[in-house]
Amino acid sequence: MIELFLATELFPIYADKSPHTRRAYKKDLEFILSFVMSETEGLKRLTARDIHRYLFDVKEQYVIESSNLPSH
Repeated sequence: MIELFLATELFPIYADKSPHTRRAYKKDLEFILSFVMSETEGLKRLTARDIHRYLFDVKEQYVIESSNLPSH
């Protein structure tokens, strides 16, 4: 489903991006979709509170990923 979205004219700038950027876009969309499907009542019933919870989860995920990076 995400590949179809990214491949359509709904997301025209996708094709011009590097493979690394496209993977990052896909990962972000998968995270958003996963959150909406598992933690909310769906897109039509999305609330401000849901968005705040999503942003908190994104921040937590960023902290986890950043802590796994090798230190220089």
